[in-house]
Amino acid sequence: MSVVLLMDSYDKLGAIQEKMKGKTLVILLSICLVAGLIWVGISIDYWRVLHFIIWRPQVTIRKVHFPGADKNLYLKAYHDGLNRTVKVISESGSRFTGPDSEEDFMLSTQQDFFYETNGDTLKVYLPEIFTTPGNPPEGIVVQQYLLENPDYMNLYDKRRKGDLHLDIF
Repeated sequence: MSVVLLMDSYDKLGAIQEKMKGKTLVILLSICLVAGLIWVGISIDYWRVLHFIIWRPQVTIRKVHFPGADKNLYLKAYHDGLNRTVKVISESGSRFTGPDSEEDFMLSTQQDFFYETNGDTLKVYLPEIFTTPGNPPEGIVVQQYLLENPDYMNLYDKRRKGDLHLDIF
């Protein structure tokens, strides 16, 4: 009789262990999934912080003054060190603020552009058009002139010969 009870207990214990195996596996997989997601989140944040704090993009800034409007615009180029450059026309002269599509004219290009000022107008000659911000600068007009590649190259040639008095950025 005691042998039968012992065998019966082993069967019940085996059934409980089988149920626990499935639950244990689900719990272990859940823990691994959560730990993996946390690790991925930390890794992404770590690389984002490294890129923008330690390996900050090199920023070139040129101030353009408009005496008639008594205002300044800043031409900025953000170089990330690889092959990406973002050119910006901004009212902010800070090198620590990134491009803002609501406030700044932005263009992702490595090509230079020609520009000149006339009163309260900034005339920009380029092969691509800057994206126009939602809130353009007040008191200053930015005119963009889209040039075909041959015309754009002619400006380079004229500037090299000294026949053209446009600034380049």
